Amino acid sequence: MNRKAIKYLKYLLIYLPLIALFGYEFKSIIIDRGKVILPDGSKVLPAELKTEKVLHAIAEEMNKMLPRVVDQDTKLTLVEAKEGELIYDYDKINKNADEFNSHEFIDLMKPKAIDLACHSYDLEAYLGHGVNLHYMFYGKDHKLIGGVLVSQLDCSL
Repeated sequence: MNRKAIKYLKYLLIYLPLIALFGYEFKSIIIDRGKVILPDGSKVLPAELKTEKVLHAIAEEMNKMLPRVVDQDTKLTLVEAKEGELIYDYDKINKNADEFNSHEFIDLMKPKAIDLACHSYDLEAYLGHGVNLHYMFYGKDHKLIGGVLVSQLDCSL
């Protein structure tokens, strides 16, 4: 081997690991940029987020931590998914559904649901990518009281 070839080989051996590292960093910074990180740590493109398959995986991961008491009267019991929507099922612990005036209850809960969805980092990310959040409320008898649907539009009001 001549001196010039040895010099190039030496530079190649020195810089090859740096080039490989740069390639990996480029992939994670540039190519992965714009992906959404799911609760299980996997990444999806924003367009995939509202698919039933991805939302179902999110709901499954969330359901591992349920049921969970939210306050003295409310328990989050289940998260469900359908195309473009995550559905949160809440049980009111202390009253049956027929003990509520459903219209008054939903009028009271709607601003709270919008505030929660629009100001929670995780939920705001879902809304920003076209996923609607549907909060369903049930009495302790598991009968429906009513629901509140929150979309990105609600956050811009």
